[in-house]
Amino acid sequence: MSSSSLGGCVGDGHDLYRPVWVKLFALFLRHPAAPMPDKLPHVNALDTTAEVPGLVLQWLRSGGGEWLAQVSYEIPFADGRTKRAHLERQLVPAYALRPRSYA
Repeated sequence: MSSSSLGGCVGDGHDLYRPVWVKLFALFLRHPAAPMPDKLPHVNALDTTAEVPGLVLQWLRSGGGEWLAQVSYEIPFADGRTKRAHLERQLVPAYALRPRSYA
């Protein structure tokens, strides 16, 4: 059994329910040549620059050897409303995660 690049996580295919921080800015890169919208933020825009709490449900390996986690997390809206977009079992590369603890 081998470990992922996220300290203490084991990629054995079992559910882990490990709390993590999801770096949305590492998942949703803005293309440098993309034009900026005229009005910011759009009424339905998500804040993809945030780091949000998530829960790792399972670790998987890609064919290239990279670690991928199945993660459930919520993305906030850019206008600051309390409602969030809830995502279940999304594949997230290990580099976009960091451990979260309440110690």
